Amino acid sequence: MMPDPAQYSIGWENVPKGRCVICSSELKDRGYYYCLKCGNVTEVEFQPLGGGPKMIQINPVLFLADARSKCCRADLEVRTRITCSEKCHKLFVRALTSQFGEFKRVVDQTTEKSYRVPTKDIIEKGLKWRDLARYPEWDNNPTQRDDNLAEGTAQ
Repeated sequence: MMPDPAQYSIGWENVPKGRCVICSSELKDRGYYYCLKCGNVTEVEFQPLGGGPKMIQINPVLFLADARSKCCRADLEVRTRITCSEKCHKLFVRALTSQFGEFKRVVDQTTEKSYRVPTKDIIEKGLKWRDLARYPEWDNNPTQRDDNLAEGTAQ
């Protein structure tokens, strides 16, 4: 049986430190780069910017670069981890679900339809406008509980 998520506070300050937001353990693996063409984990390759240098330093910690996947030379997606284990991930999801509710009402701004989206899906998969049609419409029936403190929108 999992512990009560209410007894855990999420340590957001641990994210830039490379530590778990639940137990503060050091993260051994902070994430991977994924190729958007083939979907596989990949290494990063920096391409010259318009025939010039590979990177331009904007300030001491920020660089402008054209990073591509080494496998297909395609765009990349970075997926980072903020929990150290499956147990901490489950506690993290449970804590956010208890804080924000099991479902969120997400409004498609183009159609003004509301959708019932599980908070867990938003946390684990993210949410894009094109994904909304996969979820049931929010029934405005007064017997359907609204877990939201405020409505969210997807663009």
